[in-house]
Amino acid sequence: MIASLRGSLIAKLPHYIVIEVSGMGFRVWMPSSSLLALEEIGNEVFILTSLQIRENEMTLYGFLTEGEREIFEKLLSVSGVGPKIALAALSSYSAHCLANLIMCEDADSLAKISGIGKKTAQRIILELRSSFSQSMPAFSDEPSTPVFGSEVMVGAREILSVMGFTSQEIEQACKGYDGERQNSDALVRYALRRLGE
Repeated sequence: MIASLRGSLIAKLPHYIVIEVSGMGFRVWMPSSSLLALEEIGNEVFILTSLQIRENEMTLYGFLTEGEREIFEKLLSVSGVGPKIALAALSSYSAHCLANLIMCEDADSLAKISGIGKKTAQRIILELRSSFSQSMPAFSDEPSTPVFGSEVMVGAREILSVMGFTSQEIEQACKGYDGERQNSDALVRYALRRLGE
């Protein structure tokens, strides 16, 4: 199976890229966060891939880290979760953050992802919680996301969301918080300083 691709980036669209490898163009669907981090068109890129075969269709999905690919494939093992929903999850949160939300049983935050309702969020937690507890070291290559308490993070996220910030902006802004003062207000102030930089 196709595990990775290295080649020239010849197209970058809102939901997928095209990589030319030895004269062949591969269309690869990716999370929006990964798309934003890619090189400019014409440069060489290297991505990890997951080939999904459904009925008569073969589709390649691409990722920048092993953690992203692992959580994508784990999400696909949950009934009712397809590739589009799994990509939406990785477009909303990093792999590390998703693993934390599942382990903390934060169904409310998961339910905010496009295509995931409350029942699907609870099913994801039920089926994946134990596997993420065992495989967290696989996500160490991901940027660190605060794990100082689900209630603190959820509270801060809700406040920042009401202020109009996207999930991706909120996650980026909260990175690096040391959690010494474990309350949502302190995290919001920290995030707002980061967003204003």
